[in-house]
Amino acid sequence: MLQAFKSLFRHGSIYSLGNMISKLVGFLMIPLYTSYLKPVDYGVLELLTLVTSIVSMVLALRITSGLTRFYRDYEDAGSRNSLVSTAIIFIIFLSIIAALVFIHFSESISLFVFQSADYQYFFVLIFISLAFELAASVTFAYLQILEKSLFFISISLMQLTMGLTLNIYFLVVAQLGVAGILYSMIISNGVTCILLLAYNFRMVRWGFDWGKLKQMISFSLPLIPAGMMIFVLNMGDRFLLNRLSSLEEVGVYALGYKFGMILGLLIGGPFNSIWGPKRVEIYNDQANRDEIFSRVFTYVTLVLAFAGLAISILIKEILMVIAAPEYWEAYKVVPLVTLGYLFYIVYYIVDVGFYFQNKTSWYLIINATAAVSNVVLNLILIPYYGAMGAASVTAASFFLCPLIAYFVSQHYYSLKYDFGRLGKLVLVTGICYIVGSTIETDSVAVNIILKMSVIFSMPFLLYLIGFFEARELGLLKAQLQRAV
Repeated sequence: MLQAFKSLFRHGSIYSLGNMISKLVGFLMIPLYTSYLKPVDYGVLELLTLVTSIVSMVLALRITSGLTRFYRDYEDAGSRNSLVSTAIIFIIFLSIIAALVFIHFSESISLFVFQSADYQYFFVLIFISLAFELAASVTFAYLQILEKSLFFISISLMQLTMGLTLNIYFLVVAQLGVAGILYSMIISNGVTCILLLAYNFRMVRWGFDWGKLKQMISFSLPLIPAGMMIFVLNMGDRFLLNRLSSLEEVGVYALGYKFGMILGLLIGGPFNSIWGPKRVEIYNDQANRDEIFSRVFTYVTLVLAFAGLAISILIKEILMVIAAPEYWEAYKVVPLVTLGYLFYIVYYIVDVGFYFQNKTSWYLIINATAAVSNVVLNLILIPYYGAMGAASVTAASFFLCPLIAYFVSQHYYSLKYDFGRLGKLVLVTGICYIVGSTIETDSVAVNIILKMSVIFSMPFLLYLIGFFEARELGLLKAQLQRAV
């Protein structure tokens, strides 16, 4: 059992670093974005990105989920290679056709999203970038299945360097604004895609199997509308803010949301990357799987709570240091969005019952329930509370996902989670947040020091109230002694 946790932690940590590197461009560029882009431009960039997210979700057919699910069901290398090559060939063909179609309708899409055709060229650029991103998606998934984490991080580091260099040139030197950022995306995504495809050509014996494609699509197809519902939960508020408020508020809210998503990007995304194939192995270990699943829930929630606390109480000072003053109000939405993403990550831990029974239609039912609630509540609250209303709805609607998933999953596979420890975690995290958020001095540096002391008091307080078990403390002590 310990070996399973070590493997999960080792590769998850590397994927976390790789994912952090790949997303770091957006955060490192915040000072430049907020200096060279007005909030309305930042809002435009956000809506462009959201449109491509919708297109990507539908077009990819969640084929990577099917690849991850069935790869280890095949024992011989030939069948596995056939599965991988089928997925890659299919997604390449689909991405090329889709890019041509959406570029043709770019003017209509611009009119629909912005009520103006002025942004047609932006859509052309971002659809070209999307084609490269889609073509590379299966190859990235294959690297994660093979646990090629070091190669994964090398590609991510290359993409970071290229993205930073091109963004600085197009935004600061060439002063191309939003268009410059899109040029940078096309080049960095294109180079990454070509390198990954070349690598996979060496790894896989190429062929196409209609039967395996049907198998992957049959598993993944119910996940598409489920994914659309998750998109509504994640991104739908930006469209409603644009219609019910203004592009300026979309820009400020988008910046705050970016920091609220850190939990998902740096912990949730990498965790799910390794959790997908790893939990299949754990499920096959009938002697230990119940305890492992339960402890994964506890440990991951602990990590999420600690990271979420740090983000939520430091965000005001972070924005004051890196962003222009017109963006500072974005700090208010971050704690609520962060809480929402904590619920979102937990959702994919407590779903094991219907996941292993291949009852993927439940994802659609659960996500649709949460998405409908999200839209209705946003329509009610945004006109009165603007961005804060949208952030509150994000937290509330995301909470519905793990709540419903837990009860449904228990019907298929009964698991006992340690809710006593969870209660202690919630209590300590809540106290630390209240204390940390009330710290306010005239010095940003002093605020950061005091808030950091509150953050790092959290594990100590958990120890005092008996959150950690003696066996866990013993294992931790042993690992520290080995490290020293």
